[in-house]
Amino acid sequence: MTTKECTQCGKCCTNPSYMGTLQASGDDVKRWIREGRTDILEWASILGRGDDPWADLWISPVTGKEAHRCPFVRKLPGQNRYTCRIYETRPQVCRDYTPWAPGTICEDVKP
Repeated sequence: MTTKECTQCGKCCTNPSYMGTLQASGDDVKRWIREGRTDILEWASILGRGDDPWADLWISPVTGKEAHRCPFVRKLPGQNRYTCRIYETRPQVCRDYTPWAPGTICEDVKP
């Protein structure tokens, strides 16, 4: 299967239905702790403990409710494209996302 490259449409990062399904792995949580990424950890509801501290993502530290979009995605000025402010340390679920693969949210967007 050939997949298309990401067009940075932002649909995966700004769709409330998709955002509500995301979780961080234990490795993600441990990495963010090691990196001192309190900015990310405050948006993660850590559910697992000990060796497997998995978490629900993106839970507002103010309201305790799921965010309708990723708090780390930003629209590029004057463009219909988005960028990720935590790209280098993004959760595994985001790393594993394959743009334009069957069943992905990209299918609803025309490049």
